[in-house]
Amino acid sequence: MCITNNGANCCSDGHYCDGDDPICCGSGCMPQGATCCSDGNGYCDKDAPICCGTGCIPNDATCCDNQGDYCDGDTPVCCDDGCIPQDAVCCNDSQGGYCDKGTYCCETGCCSN
Repeated sequence: MCITNNGANCCSDGHYCDGDDPICCGSGCMPQGATCCSDGNGYCDKDAPICCGTGCIPNDATCCDNQGDYCDGDTPVCCDDGCIPQDAVCCNDSQGGYCDKGTYCCETGCCSN
């Protein structure tokens, strides 16, 4: 049971949060405005508010895996271990290879349609 005074928040598991980290997040606490990660990996702050595996990523990014790797900007699409442009085709060659729009992956690289 959580018994507090001074405005602390009681959390569902019995601990309490106050001060700079007044919000309950799993078995810990986090600051106002942060995002609690549901996988038990803590929380993400407002600068990188999206939970991505063991890390946090910016709003405009795409989470690629459970290691916190992500893609954004001019190469927003996850492709194997890399990032590729939006209209590209991932070749699934384990090297992050891709072909531009209007072409496809073939044995010699990228072939025209």
